[in-house]
Amino acid sequence: MTLAARTIALLILLCTASCQSIKIEGESLLEAAVVRFLFAIELPNSISFSYPSTELEFVQGENSTSSPDYNDITSFSISPDLPDGLTIDSATGAISGTPTASQSRTEYTITGRNSNTSVNQTIYITISGSSSSTLSLSFASSYSYTTGDSVSITPTTSGTITSCTSSPSLPSGLSIDNSSCAISGTANSSQSATTYTVSASDGSSTATASFTITVNATTYTIGGSISGLGSSVVLQNNAGDDLTLTADGSFTFTTPITSGTTYSITVLTQPTSPTGTCSVTNASGTATANVTNVSISCNCGTQTYPWVTFTDSCNGTIKLDVTAGTWGLESYSATTLYYMKCSHGQTWDSSTNGCTGVVADVNFCDQDDNDCNGGTDTGTFGSFSNGGTSSAYDTCDALTLASNSDWRVPTRDELRLLVVCDTPTNIPENNTHCGTSTLSLGGSTTSPVISTLFPSTESADYWSATSISSTDAWGIHFGYGGVKNDSKTSGDHLRCIR
Repeated sequence: MTLAARTIALLILLCTASCQSIKIEGESLLEAAVVRFLFAIELPNSISFSYPSTELEFVQGENSTSSPDYNDITSFSISPDLPDGLTIDSATGAISGTPTASQSRTEYTITGRNSNTSVNQTIYITISGSSSSTLSLSFASSYSYTTGDSVSITPTTSGTITSCTSSPSLPSGLSIDNSSCAISGTANSSQSATTYTVSASDGSSTATASFTITVNATTYTIGGSISGLGSSVVLQNNAGDDLTLTADGSFTFTTPITSGTTYSITVLTQPTSPTGTCSVTNASGTATANVTNVSISCNCGTQTYPWVTFTDSCNGTIKLDVTAGTWGLESYSATTLYYMKCSHGQTWDSSTNGCTGVVADVNFCDQDDNDCNGGTDTGTFGSFSNGGTSSAYDTCDALTLASNSDWRVPTRDELRLLVVCDTPTNIPENNTHCGTSTLSLGGSTTSPVISTLFPSTESADYWSATSISSTDAWGIHFGYGGVKNDSKTSGDHLRCIR
């Protein structure tokens, strides 16, 4: 009650009887006081509001409004916040809009206010799914990747998706987008084909789709190259994955191995026709990329002397790795040469790695002059003049052996490398043999004086390509290792070189 109202009320009490008879302009003083009292006091407010129902229902995707009747209210508010798409008019309390998602029955408190007081009302809002919902979801039936691959899977969808889930959880490194059901990421771990079911929801309905994901482990191939193979060899990787090779060249095992695992290359079966030995270099390791550096070296025997190492290539040729130094009083550089295993006229037998047939003789030149070696005593062999011909030159020039055709007649110093005396510390110098060499090479009790890798070598003269004079050229007698001369028209044996 205001101060003015309390003052008027006191006057009324004091003059209830006496003031009745006092009149002012025809109105008694008591009547006037009562009227002013009623205007001075604060009468209770009549604030109120109500909605058509405390249960308000909306439909996802459809616009609608629900307005209250209210009295003496100047503003409205609501708690908690309305769902997306709906708003409340703070002046009228009208709840309106187009809901974007369905919602189960949810309680809200609406407050109406004026300058003096406020009043609350509880309502419940339910949002049902769209009556025209077209939610759908589909994936391909299967997806396949390799560890480390980038993954991007986009499904075909319709309708408004509000959430997506996968059962079981996606492979390590992959995730699902909650509004599109798209799957992305990096395939980190290998796995066999696994079925996944994705569920998409729009709040009131659900669509599902199933598919498989396979993640293959990253694999690498294992291989390399092989040389010196005379017949066939069987290789293994990690005691399996047998690989048979029959020719020189590159090779790759059939079965790749998983990244990060080890490999170990071994020879399961050595060559048998002819009998040989294959050894492996860079045989083992861990695969972090395709392996191409495994090296297989095969031969049918090796003999080493101070001046040279002989290696039987298992293909009818002998490789010579010459050691740099002074041998037979001549200076040699380190080099690699290849000789015919058999003498001219013989045939190499791959099954026995031996030589069959009869050795044939050839001449240095068809006449005792320099017409087959450039016209001078020290001219180049094979430089013909005046109609000169050489069956030795023609034989090597026409030869194709072990897929090579660059064969020639060896020089004196190249041919001398084949001599193996009884004391094989060196080779004879010019115009000596094993028994007369100043290098103390022993006698010639072992004949022929040549590495046993050259089978069926006869104890006879073999031509070199080096001329001594207009009538003679150098040769080697392999019965005793003699470095000697012979008439250019003589018929001697021949072993070509390249």
